[in-house]
Amino acid sequence: MAAGFSANVDFSAQIKAEIKALELGLGRVFAGIVEEAFVSLVFETPQYSGTMAASWNMTVNRDSHRVSKNFPYPENPYQKGDMPAIQEALSNAHGKSMSFKDRFEAKGWTIQINNAVDYASAVNDGSVQLRSEVGHSPGFVERFITRVENSHAGVGSSWDYYANTDFLGRGLV
Repeated sequence: MAAGFSANVDFSAQIKAEIKALELGLGRVFAGIVEEAFVSLVFETPQYSGTMAASWNMTVNRDSHRVSKNFPYPENPYQKGDMPAIQEALSNAHGKSMSFKDRFEAKGWTIQINNAVDYASAVNDGSVQLRSEVGHSPGFVERFITRVENSHAGVGSSWDYYANTDFLGRGLV
């Protein structure tokens, strides 16, 4: 007498579940790549009063045109990389929340990066020379775009880093 068995496994459902998990993982990695580039963008933004650097925003699926009102004309002008404005921009960016990556999926979601300061594009294109004597240079938005476009997250440690850290490089709790 021959022994036999019958298996009724729904491979289609298993494959669909694996594809969905992969899409979510890819979305988290992409969000992490954009988050990391956003931090560099904020650090590279020229500062005088700090308003432009503090007014960067990053959201998912909605525009936010926030202009910081916390930086009056300073007696000693700020320089690129000065922390008060950077800290304000990063604290207002939605990437800081753990739900940011959980809400971002590979399909149908858009990460919005913007700066609502009226002179931001003129500083970026160089038609307004903001503190060039201390090393401020135009093209910070293009450097952000290039950083995102040229990022690579191979399977392994870089995939894990982008998918499972917040935009300051700390592990999610």
